[in-house]
Parts: sequence; C-alpha cells; structure tokens
Amino acid sequence: MQTLIICIDRDNDLGEKAGVSSPIIGRADNLDAAIKLAAADP
Repeated sequence: MQTLIICIDRDNDLGEKAGVSSPIIGRADNLDAAIKLAAADP
C-alpha cells in the first residue's frame, strides 16, 4: 500500500522564508524543504 500526502502552503512560508519553490515532490526534497523552513523560522 502506498500513501499520498498533499499539503498546500497557502501563506507561502516555504517560498518566502525558506526560499523553496513548489511543488515539492519526493521524500528527499520534502525533508530538505522541512529542514530549510525549520532553520529559517524556528
């Protein structure tokens, strides 16, 4: 069984604070984006 997770960044925190453009596809890219956002906005 596979799992699909969809998250919509309505306020564009990833783009504005972490400098990440969307869509973010794949496990590695999602982890990278999460780390960048956590570092930019703890």
